Amino acid sequence: MRQNRYKQFFYKNGQLTTEVGSECSVTVLSASNAPLAETRSDGRSAKTSLLALDLQSSILNSLHRDSLHTIAYNAYGHSKNAHSTASLLGFTGQRYDDLTHCYLLGNGYRAYSPTLARFLSADSLSPFTTHTHNAYAYCLGDPVNRYDPSGHILKYVQQGWSYLKSTVVKPRSHYAEKARKAIIENPNYEKYSLLIDDPNVGKSTLKAIYKLPEIEKLFVKLKAQAKENWAKLNEEPLLEPKIDYHNNLHGGDEWTWVGVVNKIHKYERRLSVPETESLLLRAL
Repeated sequence: MRQNRYKQFFYKNGQLTTEVGSECSVTVLSASNAPLAETRSDGRSAKTSLLALDLQSSILNSLHRDSLHTIAYNAYGHSKNAHSTASLLGFTGQRYDDLTHCYLLGNGYRAYSPTLARFLSADSLSPFTTHTHNAYAYCLGDPVNRYDPSGHILKYVQQGWSYLKSTVVKPRSHYAEKARKAIIENPNYEKYSLLIDDPNVGKSTLKAIYKLPEIEKLFVKLKAQAKENWAKLNEEPLLEPKIDYHNNLHGGDEWTWVGVVNKIHKYERRLSVPETESLLLRAL
């Protein structure tokens, strides 16, 4: 007689919390998106296990009072016992699908095969955005330092020291020191020195002070490259108003140009907000 098998999945804030099947149900207890324990019930009894994770939330151990299950992965998440029923979740805290032998990332959006170390379909965001060198690659070929719960190329999460640095809340003095150094190296920004010691000036303004000179230098470099490319293709005299800088850049520089222009506008707007302008006027 054919059995009626089904599974229902329940999520909270995009994270899988419960799987209900015809034979059993599994509930995951998480904190800060990290799975800590899970309870497996067949309707007659329940079994609770504690989970041990690594930095990417991959399940390494599932501990019950009378058993211990250990799972080891290679860099791309392949494991001989990934199909074990000891834990609902596996590599990077994602559910392993026994039918397809894949991780269905993005809550089913795209299938990732840890055996092939690649996605089985192209990302819907490619090929018209940045970071799409390979539309089927997992984490741009760097699974040690990154993980991808969404299945989108542009939404991978970077781990390691650089990620930790970005998440640490730095004191205002850190931004003030960098802004002060930028002003010393760029005397034309001397007018902003009056803002550094004002406690009413926030971190975002200080960041704009030291970021703007950096991005403007790149802006000038890209303009020079665009002019050089234009001159190679045209024999007529160089007239700047005729140059479309974006379209005269190649090899990815055209996308860098867009980002640079947007950042310049962002930092200039931050330094021209009413409260910043009023502080400068009062100081003068």
